[in-house]
Amino acid sequence: MATKALVFRRPSVPKAIRPDQAESLVALFNLYMQVEAAAGAENTAEAKRRDLNFFLAFFTQAVGSDHPDHWARSMTTGYRRRKTTAATHTATTHAMAFGNK
Repeated sequence: MATKALVFRRPSVPKAIRPDQAESLVALFNLYMQVEAAAGAENTAEAKRRDLNFFLAFFTQAVGSDHPDHWARSMTTGYRRRKTTAATHTATTHAMAFGNK
């Protein structure tokens, strides 16, 4: 009996959304949430949704657009730096509220 090799096909994003939406991070992230993030637990999906919204707010404020072509390594670095700063600030504020130093 002859064996068949598995052929893995990469999904085509332009076929999954309208071509005019392929140039929008909002549309691409919404597709991601429908396909990938929805498969996990509700709390995980909510955390991903919150992180993507935080990133989109940062991104659109920095470049004035949600076009994927503006996404560069420096954007990711800036986002990670800002998120780390925000998390540190939140932890410090929480500690101060409870009298911890």
